[in-house]
Amino acid sequence: MATRQTYGNTWWGAAWLGALTHIDFDNRLPRGRSYANKGSVQQLVIQQGEIRAKVAGSRPTPYRVKIATPAVSAASIEGLLDDIAADPLLIARILNRELDPAILDLALARGIWVFPDSWKKLEMHCSCPDWAVPCKHLAAAIYLLSREIDSNPFLVFSLRGIDLVKGLKARGMDIGQAANAALPDLATLLHALAEHESVNTDAVTESAVLDFSRIPEQGDALLRVLPENPAFFASGDFRAQLHKLLSRAAQAASKQLDTEPKASASVLHPSDRPQLLLDKRAHPVLTGLAQLDQLSDLLNTVSCLPKAELADYQPALAAFSPLKQFVLNLLARGALVPQLFAADKKTVGLLWLPAIQDATVRGLLQELADNLPAGLLQLKQAGQSVRLSPMAQAQALCALLLTHYVHTLCALDKEKNAADKTLQLFFGSGLACYDASGETAIAAGIQAWLARLVLAQQNHVPVLCLDEDAEGDFSLTLAVQHVGSPVPHPLSEILTDPAWQALRFGILQAVSLLAGFYPPLHAYVRGLARTPLRISAGDLPDLLFDVLPLLRLLGIRVLLPKALQHLLRPRLSMRIKTRTDDSPGSLSPFDMFDFDWQVAIGDTLISRAEFEQLISHAAGVVRFRGAYVYLDAAEIEHLRARLAQPMALQENELLQVALAGEYDGASIQLDADVQQCIADLLNAGDVPAPEVLQADLRPYQLRGYAWLY
Repeated sequence: MATRQTYGNTWWGAAWLGALTHIDFDNRLPRGRSYANKGSVQQLVIQQGEIRAKVAGSRPTPYRVKIATPAVSAASIEGLLDDIAADPLLIARILNRELDPAILDLALARGIWVFPDSWKKLEMHCSCPDWAVPCKHLAAAIYLLSREIDSNPFLVFSLRGIDLVKGLKARGMDIGQAANAALPDLATLLHALAEHESVNTDAVTESAVLDFSRIPEQGDALLRVLPENPAFFASGDFRAQLHKLLSRAAQAASKQLDTEPKASASVLHPSDRPQLLLDKRAHPVLTGLAQLDQLSDLLNTVSCLPKAELADYQPALAAFSPLKQFVLNLLARGALVPQLFAADKKTVGLLWLPAIQDATVRGLLQELADNLPAGLLQLKQAGQSVRLSPMAQAQALCALLLTHYVHTLCALDKEKNAADKTLQLFFGSGLACYDASGETAIAAGIQAWLARLVLAQQNHVPVLCLDEDAEGDFSLTLAVQHVGSPVPHPLSEILTDPAWQALRFGILQAVSLLAGFYPPLHAYVRGLARTPLRISAGDLPDLLFDVLPLLRLLGIRVLLPKALQHLLRPRLSMRIKTRTDDSPGSLSPFDMFDFDWQVAIGDTLISRAEFEQLISHAAGVVRFRGAYVYLDAAEIEHLRARLAQPMALQENELLQVALAGEYDGASIQLDADVQQCIADLLNAGDVPAPEVLQADLRPYQLRGYAWLY
C-alpha cells in the first residue's frame, strides 16, 4: 500500500500552497495532488521568478507548464537585501534550511509579498486543452514546488526574482559555499587523510579487556535533539519512524549480546590475515581469508571462536571480536549517529557512526584504535589504496560494522513504506539518488536536520557561559572555541571583527542551531551578542534542567558558576538531641533521644519557620548562604505536607537515622551528647575474651563480644 504523501511540511512551504486555496474546478485540486503523488511531474525548473515543468498526462508527450510571479522593483529588492544583510541570524537560519518569520515583516515593509495568497496573483499557463486555470497539471507542479521549498528556503527568494547569494556577496557576505550545502566525500567524513609517516605493521600487543558496559544509554535522548516531522520526509514523522526502527535494531543487538554463540567447525585458519578495502560508496571488499569473502560471514564466524583461542590467530583477525562487541553495545544503547556523504555526483550515502560526542564512547574508540593493527582497513582513492591514521581506521571500521548491523537488524521490510528512498538510505542499501522532481533539495535538508548531532565536532564550537550578576539574576553569553585552542572567543567579537569575516557564517550556522534549543538566544545574536541575555531566578530552572542536559549530551561545553554546579534542593530532615526529662534506665532510643523535624539545605538545617520565610518571596533558583537552592513548586508543596504530618518513626528507625547521620538522603544534626552516645555505641574498646572460652575468636567476633559486654 502506498503511503499518503504530504506537501508543505514547513510553514513556508505551506504558504506557497496558499495559492491553491478555494480552487474547486471539477475536482482539479485532488487530481493535481494525485498527479504529484504518482510522479507525473517529470521536470521542475525554477529560475528567477519563473517555474517551468513537464507533466505527463493522457497524451504521449508531457504537457508544458509555466508559472511566473510578478516582478519586484529593483529598489525594493535592494532594500530588502540591505535589511537581511543587517541581521546575520536570518542568513544563518536560511543556511540551516530554516526561514525566519521575521523576513516576512521585512518584505512587507518594502511592499513585497513573499507568498501568494491566491492563484490569481500568479501567471499560469499549461499546454493541455483544459479550460480551467489552474488545471490539474498546474496544481501538480505547485504541489511539487512546495516540497522543493520545504527543504530549500532559498527558493522563496528565487521565486520572487531575488538572487540572495549574489545580493549578499555584493554586500561583502559570501555564503555561496554554505548555500550549496555540498556533502563531504567518504574520506572527509571519516577524517581519513593519507598518512605519510611510518606506520607500524607488526602485531599489536594484547590490549586490556574493554568494559563496554560503561557505554551510557543514549538512544531516546539523542533522538529528542532532532526536530519532529522534518520537511524532507513526505510519508509521516520521520523521527518517529527512525525511533521505531532503531529500537527494533537495538533490541536485536541486545539479544545477540546475551546469546551464547553456538560452537561450530571454524573455516578460519591461524594464518588468515583479513583486510578490507573501502570504495567511495563505502562498499567493502574483503581479502586475506582462504574460505570467506563477505564481511557478514567473517563477523558470524569470529563470534564462534572461543575467546581463549583468539590469541592463536593473526591480530588482524582477532581484532574483529572486540570490534563486533563494541558496535553491538553501541547499537543496543543507541550511542550512534547517522551522517551523509557524497558517494558520487548523483548518489548520497549514509553511515552510522559511534556517538563520539560522549566522552566514554570516545575513550573506548581511542582504546580500540590504539590496539588495532595498521592497514586493517584502507580507502580506495584515485585508484590507489590509502592507509588511515589509527583513529580514522577505528572510526571507519566501527562505521562499517554499525551500518551493517543497523541494516540487518532493523527489519525494514516490515514497514509499509520500506521502498521509500530516505528509509532505504538510513536502513536499507545505505544509498539514495534524489533525482526526481521535487527531490533535489532533500539531501541538503537531511544534512541540515542531522547537523544538530555533530555540533561539537566542528572546527569552531559554541560555548555557553552563565554568570551571576550583582542583582542576584543571571546573564548568559556565548563564546566560540576553536579546536585545539584553550581560550574561547566572545561571539560579539566574531560578529563584529573583520578578521572573522570568512568564518563568520559557518560559525553562525552552528550558533543558530544551538539557539533552536533555547529560543531567547535568537534575540541575543540579533543584537550582535553585545548585551548579555538576562535570566531571572525563576527562568533559570528551564535552562538548567531542560536545555543544558541536551547540550551536554551533544558535547557542548557549558561554563557555570561553581556554586551552580551543585544545585541544592530542600529535603526533609531532623535534629536529634538527648532527652532532658527523667526516663527509666533502658536502651530504648525514645528514652535516650528526642528529635524535631527540620529542613535540610545541603549540610545546613533550618526550622520550618525559617523555611517558610525563605520560600515566601522566592522561586526558581535562589542564593542561600554561599550556595544555590532550587525551589520547585511541586517539591515545596510535598515537603510542606510532610512537615505538617510527618511519618511516625519506630524505635529502630530513629536509632538507624542517628547511626547513619542522614534521613532519606538528607543530612541530620546531632547535639554533642548524642554524638558522644553514638561514639560510645560504636567504639566499645578492647575487651579480652573470657579465659574459660575454649576458642580463638576472629577480629570481628572480638569486636562484637566487646560491644555486647
